[in-house]
Amino acid sequence: MMVPFKHHAKRPRPYLSVLSLISLLSLVFMPYSAFAYGNEDLAALIKPAIVRIVTETNGSVSITPFSFDLERLTITPLVGRPAITLPLPDTVWTSGSGFVVSPRGYILTNAHVVSDYMIKEDLVYPYIKQAFLQEVTRQNRATQEFVMNAPLAVQERFSNDLLNYAMSHARIEGTQTTRVLDPSSRGETGESVTKDAFIARIVGMSSDSYKTGRDVAILKIEAEDLPSIPLTSRHTVSVGEEVLLFGFPGTGDFGSSDLLESTVTAGVVSALKEAPSGDFKLFQIDAKSSQGSSGGPLLDRSGNVVGILTYGTGNADIVGDGFGFAIPAEIGSVLLGDNAIVSEKSQFMTEASRGLSLFEKSRCKEAIESFASAESSTNKKFIPTGYFDEYRTECDRLSAAGLSIDNGFDALKDRLGGIGAISWATFGGMLLLIIVLSVAMVHLFRRLRKGENELDLLEHYLDAEGVTGIPETFKEHGYGESPWSTLAPRLKKSIDAEKKDPATPTVSIEVSPVGGIDSLVKYVRTARASGATDATITKDLGTAGWAPADIQNALT
Repeated sequence: MMVPFKHHAKRPRPYLSVLSLISLLSLVFMPYSAFAYGNEDLAALIKPAIVRIVTETNGSVSITPFSFDLERLTITPLVGRPAITLPLPDTVWTSGSGFVVSPRGYILTNAHVVSDYMIKEDLVYPYIKQAFLQEVTRQNRATQEFVMNAPLAVQERFSNDLLNYAMSHARIEGTQTTRVLDPSSRGETGESVTKDAFIARIVGMSSDSYKTGRDVAILKIEAEDLPSIPLTSRHTVSVGEEVLLFGFPGTGDFGSSDLLESTVTAGVVSALKEAPSGDFKLFQIDAKSSQGSSGGPLLDRSGNVVGILTYGTGNADIVGDGFGFAIPAEIGSVLLGDNAIVSEKSQFMTEASRGLSLFEKSRCKEAIESFASAESSTNKKFIPTGYFDEYRTECDRLSAAGLSIDNGFDALKDRLGGIGAISWATFGGMLLLIIVLSVAMVHLFRRLRKGENELDLLEHYLDAEGVTGIPETFKEHGYGESPWSTLAPRLKKSIDAEKKDPATPTVSIEVSPVGGIDSLVKYVRTARASGATDATITKDLGTAGWAPADIQNALT
């Protein structure tokens, strides 16, 4: 019975493992870069998109007449009565902040900055307060005592009902114009700056924002290529997180020129408070704000808009600093989506952020190119030529000092210079390990390859002699595979030695005396085909224990 002869499969190359190890090492030492903005850089990036919004209102407030019963706590409309008119004392100017969310001229702000609600409230609230006191004085003593002794919660609820009813039945009789100030205006007075402003129209506003707290509105001005801040998918902040607030606080104005200079203040998220509607959280922040800051964006340190400032604490009649409250930016995103408006990143924001990142790495040549692209691609009313000149000046200084990284050699030098002693030691140790492993594996590979070549050669000889299997006799004597494979290395050494010195072979081939004369004859044929002489074959077979007669028969 013949056992099938198994050819050797192609072995994996050891040097591939070495390359894999080197690749792994390169990943370990690959530099990780996460650009974080400093306050100055973030201000340069964001401030061009911050706008000041002013609303001019003339006329009067008209209220549908009504009466109320202090005993039953009811409100009744007076049909057929003439409207109650509350004239505005003069032209009313209101101011707030906003930020561009699309290069096509869309701006996000608070609803109360551009709606007539605040103006109506300023007139309606004093009127309701006075009407309430007058009604109390008209009542008899029992009713007065009833009102005065009513629980505080009852008094507050009825007062709010009165105010809300009057507000919902009040309207502005006159004109109301909303403008966005032109950042490039050279006006020397508030009036002249206002004349240069963009006329804005309201394209979206949250309904009942004063009840729900979703205080957001969208404006549109006729301008293109504006620097815009896209709203991101980040909708939450953490207490204690650092934030930056941009806007136009009234306490920061000292002259007409200040009307166009936005303010940035830093702070942290102090708390998360329940909104009036109860379905979202307000961000309480300690960054300084005041009247006029409303509608400004709240950003994290990575430049993401996380909120929109909506109001502050304290008495509305007192101008000053206090805690601010911001609604989540998600509320603005929802309103934009409802009005089919896409918040998108402007080319200015793309190129400027890239330039700032390159500048941080001292890659001045590329940074200056990005700054130039940011300036040239943006509406000149919002980004004047030379906006990034301070960065250019610093780049000139770095270049003069040889510190600017403008080519591959500079980058390599900078990277090597930035590697610390511990990193160098680690790198050296790993490099030495790679060298040792490489030498060992290459040596092993050569030995394996040499054996493979010899086996392939002997298999070729066996195939030529018609040997297609391993005699069962050899398996019984413990050979794992063909005896020709076992003898091949020794046979080759013997042949090589005889070629060097035919008279004195230096290597013998150990051949166990197993099997019959047929096996011995096949061995002699194979040895002769390999170049061995009969003398060498006779000596090696005799050393292996074969009888001289058997050897002679095999040779003849």
